[in-house]
Amino acid sequence: MARGNGARSAFVRLALNGHSGLGLALSALLYIVVFSGSVAVFYPEFERWEQPAVPEFTEWQPGAISRAASAIMALEAKRTDEPPDHLFIALPYTDMPRFVVHAGESGAFADPVGRLGAPVNHEWTHFLTDLHLRLSLPSVWGLTLVGILGVGLVALVIGGILAHPNLLKDAFSLRWSGSARLRLADVHNRLGVWSSPFALALAITGAVIGLSQVLGFVVATLFFEGNTEAATESLFLSDPKPTGEAAPLANVSAALETVRSLSPEMQPNMIIVHEPGTTAQRVEVGALVPGRLVWSEFYALDAEGGLLESAGWSDGEPGVQVYASMFRLHFGHFGGLSVQLLYLLLGAGLCTCVAAGGSIWLVRRRQRGMPYPRLERAWVGIVWGAPLVLILSAIGWFGWAWQPLYTFWIGLLLSVVIAVAIGDRVYLAVGLKLLLVMAILVLLCLHLALFGLDAVGPAARLINGLLVVSVLLVSLRVWLELRWIIRDASKTLSLRSSGQAADS
Repeated sequence: MARGNGARSAFVRLALNGHSGLGLALSALLYIVVFSGSVAVFYPEFERWEQPAVPEFTEWQPGAISRAASAIMALEAKRTDEPPDHLFIALPYTDMPRFVVHAGESGAFADPVGRLGAPVNHEWTHFLTDLHLRLSLPSVWGLTLVGILGVGLVALVIGGILAHPNLLKDAFSLRWSGSARLRLADVHNRLGVWSSPFALALAITGAVIGLSQVLGFVVATLFFEGNTEAATESLFLSDPKPTGEAAPLANVSAALETVRSLSPEMQPNMIIVHEPGTTAQRVEVGALVPGRLVWSEFYALDAEGGLLESAGWSDGEPGVQVYASMFRLHFGHFGGLSVQLLYLLLGAGLCTCVAAGGSIWLVRRRQRGMPYPRLERAWVGIVWGAPLVLILSAIGWFGWAWQPLYTFWIGLLLSVVIAVAIGDRVYLAVGLKLLLVMAILVLLCLHLALFGLDAVGPAARLINGLLVVSVLLVSLRVWLELRWIIRDASKTLSLRSSGQAADS
């Protein structure tokens, strides 16, 4: 009987450990999504930072667009006999002063005349955005998982507010002299108060973007009699059906002029040719809408530049306009650099909330006599290992062309394994922060060695400046934590000395 009770107790303990580990794993995924999103706010700047020597401008000569389009199509034709599905042209403007053309697997920058230059290589930035949008998983599965995490974050924010009725009253209260759990709880709750509107906006928009495939089926069922194609066409312009019959490349310059004449107040920033160089080709021009949150307005045109239809993102149904506004609101791309910096600051606060929330739960378990020491160290390995391996992935990419996808996930796994193996979680946290500082310094030096003065030029100045600020802030954090460690050690020694004196 005792043996049966012991086996049952062991099974329950194993189940509880598994449950706790799963909960912490989901928290870790949420932390990675929030952390990578805070960094990905600057993804246009990271693209410029990856290739800072590319010429930048906002004006181009007549005929440059058609010349660059024909050149990239010819380059792709040399690579393969298969015609590309799409031709993409990114037009230079103030926020992204680069002229880029893509066809199939070929991509290059172009000069103001339309001559092709350096190939486009934004592998690390693409990894960063994929990490945030879909956790590096296949598209639909990854987007859905991140959308579910967004729903979970909405529930956490609302539940946290309801569970703490005195949050607003105690908004400025911080008990730094209290126990570690009280300090963590105060940081978690105070940051939760101030970042809750931001967190809800991010969580709701992220959930909608991530679950768009699922929501598409729901909308199709409710409003389009189950026709998912009709539901999709209510939001996006339809793609033409391929014919495979060759034809002269569409007149992209004429299409651009048509849009400019129709909407002179808008700023065209992209051109997409579907089924380029065939009789089925259709031109799509995207234009920024000043003073609006909508991502862009899109116009469909024929091969000669005649208008066919518009997507209605700026003046269509209210639901369409709301959906079209999700993207800028989610990434903070609607008010210039000041809004991006605010998103970075609030995103860092949200990361701290998530990290502190996991730590509070683990500390509470320890204080109740049910510690999970390995999970505590694993959590430290995730919280501080994620930024460390993200920096290491950039170093690996710049230095040795290592794929950042593998560097990040293998590095994060190693960070957790090493953290679990190390006995002291306090010194583990300090050590990871010191490694992070050193890694950022190595990245800055590597970037300067590779690109010289371009590393401090307009294209890279902002990102490298933020990296320098990160070094200063993390170093300050390490200094404060070392002071706390020394203070706690001094208190312990004083208590021991007092006890020994009393015994004598």
